[in-house]
Amino acid sequence: MARPGYRRFGAQGSDWGTSIATSIGQRQPDRVAGIHLMPPLAPPDPATLDDLTGAERAALATLREADEWGSGYSVQQSTRPQTVGYGLVDSPAALCAWIVEKFWSWTDSGGDLHRVITRDELLDNLMLYWLPGTGASSARLYWESLRQVNE
Repeated sequence: MARPGYRRFGAQGSDWGTSIATSIGQRQPDRVAGIHLMPPLAPPDPATLDDLTGAERAALATLREADEWGSGYSVQQSTRPQTVGYGLVDSPAALCAWIVEKFWSWTDSGGDLHRVITRDELLDNLMLYWLPGTGASSARLYWESLRQVNE
């Protein structure tokens, strides 16, 4: 950020970017005005739970539901990445099912994924994994890194 002339800046990250934004803030606290993380890495202080707004309570409920029902892929990839990895590099159908399900789950589509992303956009994303054969290595990243991130 110094190269374009910014003396102070903010950092935003989601998914793996939460760790990157946090690291930037830790390494340059005098330059980073703040970080924005999605999802947040720190739960609210238990002492303030009675003071949460309805929107804040709903956001926490959404995070709990995502942790319970939407994190199986992360557990699979962080404990047995090769199990899913072979399918991701050997079968276009497996790769498509694995990735499109994530798009369906992670977008505000109201159950109609094509309302928010076109088939061509989905295909473009799938091809970024299929053509170079990176489905297994992208799953393996979780196995190689997740424990360090969670420490």
